[in-house]
Amino acid sequence: MSNVAVTEQQASPRLEQTVVLSGLVGIPGETLYLPFNLPNGIQRLEARFIEGSPDTKLGLGLFGPGGAKFQMSDFRGITGEERREIFVQRDAATPGFTAGDLPSGEWQIAVPNFLNFGGTAFVEVKMFSQNGIVDADIVNLTKPATEPVPEMVIDQPGWYKGDLHVHTVYSSDAFSSGSAKTPREAAEAAKANGLDFIALTDHNVTVQNRRLRSASPNGFLLLAGEEVTTWQGGPGHLVVAGLNAQDHIDWRFRPQFGRYARTPLWGENDSPIIPLLETLREKRIFSTAAHPYVVPGAGSDWGFFQDSDLDARALPDALEIWNAEFFASSGDLSLRQWDLELARNRKLCVNGGSDIHGFDGSNPLGTPYEIGTPTTVVWAESLSRRAIVDSLRSCRAYITKDPAGPSLVIKSGDMMMGDTVVASLTDLVTIEVEVKQAVAGAVLLVFHNGAPVYASVLNGDSQNVTVSVPAIAQGGVRAELRPPLAPSSYPTPLALTNPIFIRSLEN
Repeated sequence: MSNVAVTEQQASPRLEQTVVLSGLVGIPGETLYLPFNLPNGIQRLEARFIEGSPDTKLGLGLFGPGGAKFQMSDFRGITGEERREIFVQRDAATPGFTAGDLPSGEWQIAVPNFLNFGGTAFVEVKMFSQNGIVDADIVNLTKPATEPVPEMVIDQPGWYKGDLHVHTVYSSDAFSSGSAKTPREAAEAAKANGLDFIALTDHNVTVQNRRLRSASPNGFLLLAGEEVTTWQGGPGHLVVAGLNAQDHIDWRFRPQFGRYARTPLWGENDSPIIPLLETLREKRIFSTAAHPYVVPGAGSDWGFFQDSDLDARALPDALEIWNAEFFASSGDLSLRQWDLELARNRKLCVNGGSDIHGFDGSNPLGTPYEIGTPTTVVWAESLSRRAIVDSLRSCRAYITKDPAGPSLVIKSGDMMMGDTVVASLTDLVTIEVEVKQAVAGAVLLVFHNGAPVYASVLNGDSQNVTVSVPAIAQGGVRAELRPPLAPSSYPTPLALTNPIFIRSLEN
């Protein structure tokens, strides 16, 4: 009898106060802030969009009494358009939100506008003096306990295979797919598919990174990450990897130049991208522009190239040049942009990532794929957070179609991808290309600053090639492996390398 009474009381906790907040959502890229006062003694907070709000393309976030200042906020979590209501209490929260105490003071609801052109948001906030009953799975996902991120897994040098763009149940769009996985489940699936590491990159949240040591299978590395998501359609998503358990990267950075530049509309919590990237570099955190030229409607392209045209510090460490399906993510346009940056003597790496949300075998575009499609293969001194991230930032990696895909490596003497050959302007630089585990008939291509300098058709599954390029052009030399020519199919690559950089003694 008493147990029933307690259950009923907790299932319907005492409601202390309800407020309805409203404000104009503005235009895509803006964030509406709705302040409210939280009194003493509140144990549970709920917020939801109510009738009159736009139906789609609005997020719902929460800041505590510490404020909402860029990169210094009391951030409690955010969800995409897939969820219309959230809750936070001491021992549990909506996935992606931080459970914990609810101190009194001025809190703020954040309503980021992902792709709405006007309208008013109405948000109902309910405050309770007791916790509510929560599903045990949600409690386990969101309990506030935190442990250090994994560090050393295998202390020996070698090639390690990974996927740098993986979503879990903590991304609201992945959760809504019905086939998203927890960090542990994603790691187990990746290991079974032949990978050595993955980065967990949920949209604008990092709760998924709180207990990665417990979630890591033996001999496998889980990297704490985030897909920092500005808004759909632009100006870009920034994937980061190598965070600590409590790190969070703010999504409210903005371009200062180009078609997405709206500096007159910036609020006090908006920021240019350079200070954020400089902080990431100081902390040795890997950053990459996700799907920078993705087809319209399939995601956000990268809107900061005009900023980096004027200041190279606005470039991240890398471009995610191969996202899930190469053609749909406009990989060749990304290659063109990358070659342009190399020709300008800029050190810019590339990587791939599956961008997997649900594990039902298809991506949002309907193309069959699995975790590790494509795979980024990294040369590192060990399978550890520090070694993998440092190698990614140093361009010591190639991309292959899946964990069993071809190996494609370029060298110059004792130097490898990511290294810089310093030569006289009159010298020729020798580049050695090594192909393994390919297929006869595949096409090997070598480019210098985007210009083809070598092409051949493989006569077997392995081949070594030597190419000489003039040092006077400087820039970078890279290789591609394309499948056997088939007129009816688009030539999605089999593998791509990072470059060997060339610089002049005379500079």
